[in-house]
Formats: sequence, C-alpha cells, structure tokens
Amino acid sequence: MVTGWIQIKSDWYLFNNSGAMVKDQWSGNYYLEKDGKMAKSKWVGTTYFDKNGIVQPDRWIYNGRWWYRYGDGSYPKNKFDVINNNVYYFNSDGYMLTGWQVIQGKWYYFNGSGAMVKNSWVGNYYLQNDGTMAINTWIGNYYVDSNGLWQQDRWIHNGKWWYRHGDGSYTKNDFEVINGQTYYFDQDGYMVTGWKSLNDTYYFFDASGAMVKNRWIGNYYLLGDGTMAKNQWIGSYYVGSDGCWR
Repeated sequence: MVTGWIQIKSDWYLFNNSGAMVKDQWSGNYYLEKDGKMAKSKWVGTTYFDKNGIVQPDRWIYNGRWWYRYGDGSYPKNKFDVINNNVYYFNSDGYMLTGWQVIQGKWYYFNGSGAMVKNSWVGNYYLQNDGTMAINTWIGNYYVDSNGLWQQDRWIHNGKWWYRHGDGSYTKNDFEVINGQTYYFDQDGYMVTGWKSLNDTYYFFDASGAMVKNRWIGNYYLLGDGTMAKNQWIGSYYVGSDGCWR
C-alpha cells in the first residue's frame, strides 16, 4: 500500500494515510480532481493551476503601466472588468485606463487607481450609478446640459436683466426668490424695478430688483410680505386707502 504523493506516468495522485486515493478536494495549494489526478494547466471553477499544479492567482502587474493578469496568463483587453468590487477598463493593449474616457459613445471617469467613479461629481460633471456621465437631466437641484456640464442659474444682461435657470428656462409673470431676495419678472422674463401693481396690490422693487419690505418709500410703507400698507397705522403714522401717509 502506498501513501502520499505518487506520480503515475505524467500525472500526480495523492493517497491518504489509509492508502485511499484523494479525490475532488484540495491538498494545500493543489487540487485533486474527481479521477484523483492533480489539476494542472487548467481552470477549476475560478481558480487556475499552472503546469506544475500550483495555483496562479489573478494579479496586478506594473511595467510602466498597470495591467491585470489572469491566472492562465491572459488579460482583459478592450473591456470592463470588475476586480475586488471596483470596475476598471482596459484598452486594446490591456493597460488600465484612468481619467476621462469615451467608451462606446459614452463618457466615463476612472480615478487615479483606475476605479470607475459612480454617483459622484467630478468638477461640473456628474457620474451616474452605471458610471456614465449624466446629460440633459437634473441631478438634485442642478441641471447638466447635453455636454454633461452643470449649468448654473445665473443673471444675464442684454439691455435688461433676466435670470436664466440651469435648464435654460426663465421666470415670467411671477415672483422668484434668488439668494434670499424676492424679484418679479414681467411677461418677457425681465426683472422689474420701482413700483409694480399686481392684482390690485402695490409692491416696490429697488434698483437691484429686490423687493422692499418693512420700509418706507417716500410716504408709502411696504409691509413684511412686500405689499404696500393701506388703511392702517404704521407706528404713529396712518396710511389711507391709497397707501399714502398724509
């Protein structure tokens, strides 16, 4: 009866202390298959064994640039690969890419370690859950255009002031609160200044367009909501039905 490792022709077998052939199990870094032969030069599940039967793990290799070697010696090319829960992309030469990349017509961003960025802003661009750069959509309160660029709401002057929203729209015939100040925009979307009558109620907007509140403008008083006071006392001053203190 033999025990231990035995080579029969070109194959290795292992017999336990009772002389029984070991099958379908590991012994150290070697694997015995169902017929008892030591696995070599092949994959068993996701594990590769070289010509000597030794496990060859997938691993990163650096030769000026990073690439990823599978256990059988092959490597990913022109494809994404998930490694330790991170997504990487390898070019036609098998090298890992970093930074902005266009892949099949879509933009992706890979950080300095090569991992795909997801659910995060990179500058004024947003990478979605699948890693693609967002375009023509709202990300929370921010709008990104057809180039993926976050378009900030901003004031524009073309003889008159108007306020452009990130998606290109603008307020017309309505109030809008901007940076804590209330403004009114007319039917063409232009900012209003001075006195403005809206639904039989007067408001006053200063030279910057901001609504005046809790303040006298001449003989008229603007209340906390911006409306002109009428028929009431303001401290020791009474304003009549036309809002004027006399």
